[in-house]
Amino acid sequence: MDTIAMDTIEANGTTIAFKRSGEGPPLLLLHGAEADHSMFDAFGALLAPHFTVIAYDQRDSGATRNPPQPYGLEELADDAAALIAALGYRRAHVFGTSLGGVIAQVLAARHAGRIDRLVLSSTFRPGASVMSINPEGFPAFVALRNRMPESVCEFAEYFVPPD
Repeated sequence: MDTIAMDTIEANGTTIAFKRSGEGPPLLLLHGAEADHSMFDAFGALLAPHFTVIAYDQRDSGATRNPPQPYGLEELADDAAALIAALGYRRAHVFGTSLGGVIAQVLAARHAGRIDRLVLSSTFRPGASVMSINPEGFPAFVALRNRMPESVCEFAEYFVPPD
């Protein structure tokens, strides 16, 4: 998907940047925190022969521009629903990973009619804090993150085990 230019659309009071590729039923991809649409470049390319893949930048991510007011999960879910509608789809399959999975759950609760199939990956329930899920590991993770770039190798081991 990385060879396709970003488009933008006004939805829910936000200028949402997105990429759309492929043919078939619409599939909306919701990225995790501290990421943007590009986390789905390879994944989206594999899905594009079967789906119209829509990867977008959420508020305060990538090229999306949003108003300066505070927002929460509800607004992020409403953005996703508004994007589905603004692109001309009645419904879409939705895949959310990490924070995107939390947003997808809120989207399903608030806009069930906009979702055809819901797929969640590496996520947690809305209202749960990362600290409550992993009270010992989270402080260590934050400490490593705060020592970047010196701790980059240790930090990477959270995602890729050492050889």
